[in-house]
Amino acid sequence: MPFEHSWTQVANVIFVEQPLFTGYSLSGLDEDSYTDDLINADRLVTFVRRWLERFPEYASSDLYLGGESCK
Repeated sequence: MPFEHSWTQVANVIFVEQPLFTGYSLSGLDEDSYTDDLINADRLVTFVRRWLERFPEYASSDLYLGGESCK
């Protein structure tokens, strides 16, 4: 039984590693090893759209995006 005051009662979090080949993210296509900010943004938008298509129950929830960079 979940803790009744847990943040998971009111929020969901998805961590997306970008660009490809960082952490555990992989691709079987050699051309995916080339990337830039525009390609990364396009891939993230594609991911979010496809994720919401697969899990439409989250489509009405607020969406907040955050990022981190080592640069």
